[in-house]
Amino acid sequence: MSISFFYRFIKNIDKYIKYQIITKLLLAIIIIPIYGFITNYLTSSNGKYVFANGDVIKFLMTPSGLIFSMFLFIVIIIEVIVELGGFITISSNARAGNKELGYIDILKHNFKILPKMMNVGGIFIIIYLGLMTPITGFGMRLNFFKGLSVPNFVLEYIDQSTFYSIIYLVCFLLLLYLGIKFIFTFNFMINLNIKPLKAMEYSFRLTSKNKLKMIKALFLIFATTTIVSIVVIFLWFMLVNIMASYLSLDNVKDRIIIVFLLQIQTLGVIIVSFLSSPFRCYCITEVFYDILEKGDEKAVFYKSGDKTAQACVENIYPCIREKDKKSLIDRIFSHKKIIFLLITVFLLVYSMVISIFTSEIMGYNKNIYVFAHRGYGYSMPENSISAIKRSIDEHLDYIEIDVQRTKDGHYVLNHDKTFKRVSVNKPSYIDKKIPQLTLKQIEALNIGSRDKVEKVPTLEKVLDTCRNNIKINLELKEDVNKKMIDDILKMIEERNMEKQVIITSLDYRNLKYIEDNNPKFDTGLIYFIKLGGYKNYKVDYMIMEEGEVKKGDIQKLRNMGKKIIVWTVNSSDSIDKYSKLPIYGIISDYPREVKHQIKENSKMGMDRLIISEFENRLDNK
Repeated sequence: MSISFFYRFIKNIDKYIKYQIITKLLLAIIIIPIYGFITNYLTSSNGKYVFANGDVIKFLMTPSGLIFSMFLFIVIIIEVIVELGGFITISSNARAGNKELGYIDILKHNFKILPKMMNVGGIFIIIYLGLMTPITGFGMRLNFFKGLSVPNFVLEYIDQSTFYSIIYLVCFLLLLYLGIKFIFTFNFMINLNIKPLKAMEYSFRLTSKNKLKMIKALFLIFATTTIVSIVVIFLWFMLVNIMASYLSLDNVKDRIIIVFLLQIQTLGVIIVSFLSSPFRCYCITEVFYDILEKGDEKAVFYKSGDKTAQACVENIYPCIREKDKKSLIDRIFSHKKIIFLLITVFLLVYSMVISIFTSEIMGYNKNIYVFAHRGYGYSMPENSISAIKRSIDEHLDYIEIDVQRTKDGHYVLNHDKTFKRVSVNKPSYIDKKIPQLTLKQIEALNIGSRDKVEKVPTLEKVLDTCRNNIKINLELKEDVNKKMIDDILKMIEERNMEKQVIITSLDYRNLKYIEDNNPKFDTGLIYFIKLGGYKNYKVDYMIMEEGEVKKGDIQKLRNMGKKIIVWTVNSSDSIDKYSKLPIYGIISDYPREVKHQIKENSKMGMDRLIISEFENRLDNK
């Protein structure tokens, strides 16, 4: 790796940006609207406009769902060709030292591999891309895979089991291994126009013979860029810290400076996000050519007897017509100083308007409600009266509980399908599901400890304990039917607790039944995956898993009059992050910590508030 390596990338930055502007416009104007239209058409053909959680899987098993899956597969392939293909082609052209290529010509060249992707190799690549980033944290973040991650509640479940932890580790290492072995697959496919499986074979061959060289080169690139990033962020926040000590939000001029710096930071993050995938493709492409050109790989491929391989090594750069005249975007980009001036003026005017007409430009929501998960959290027996009483004693806002129906028609608290995990004693029926047990059998269980016995509470006892003391997020669990819903609503009505309870469920049909028949009750949909628009959910609360929280969606939901609750927020980073968002509530196994963080946010000094806002904006990009 040399100075020329970074110089070549910097020299071609404008080409990557121009290409992305053009392709993102094409995606926004053509691909995404078509995707939205077909998705809505296929989901509505099943009599529904939206699917969440388990219903998504059920939908995918229907004829409409299978058509949707095939369409989604094609859309993702198109994005792979447009994004990765374009970045690799521009990187290869930069390496060859050729003149700028026409962006439409780049697309035409790369779309030649579209038919080749419609096979087993293409399916494998898409599945691999969909798994690589969520599980390992590495890989290319395509638009359709952005925000895709393993939900925290799944990771917590995995952490609790040695067996699942080993399985997860094996998957992690396997994906990482495959990622290294097949790292040049797209370079072979895009540059040399060959089929996925053949490209994977060539990549495997190339990496196997050059492991140390490749790892050393990629490590040096990673280490250098990481150090540069850390230095830039450090210097920026050092500047912010200095400015924060002199600025005041009470002064209009100071507010203008703060907002202007925030916009500069946002613009910088957007530019970096625009260039992160191109830079990864550029690095891989450079290493690809270094190995192929400087080693004896050409001879190896040529002597292999593989005619395709022989043709490849003779023509390692894509053959695309160079641009013969400037396009509109080229002419615009040729006036870089004017663009810079216009952006600066726009940000300054925007900062002045925001600062003059808005006195509170930053600060955090002081009215986030704290929900104690399963009664209180980790330090107490879950879904127990003692846990609920502790939440009351600590003046928490809500408890979150799970309600199930017994064989003889009573309602008790428990999260799992059985009591095996939470019960200290293990009678012969411990493996049976709750709908197979009578209340008498359940009352014989001890969910406390060997030193302190605690019985499984009935819903009636819980409601009586909470009445006028604490609000309830009541989740309907397992084998829910209309009778169960009607019985529970009646219990709540008999105690005049309608305004004290939110009825929640993973199954939207349960909530729709309540909204249609008894709309005075507040309802909330719990979800960790969805398909369709928010407007089709007739509920009061959207209770979303951490990974589903998007800043843009928060504002959309607030505009629709829906309240947002995030679950299950347990790590210190997550507590800090979500306690600073404009949401209604946080469900956590550490409610005391959440309550403390919300209180600390409200007491921030002026300088700390300014710095925190910059950190928060950076974290949420």
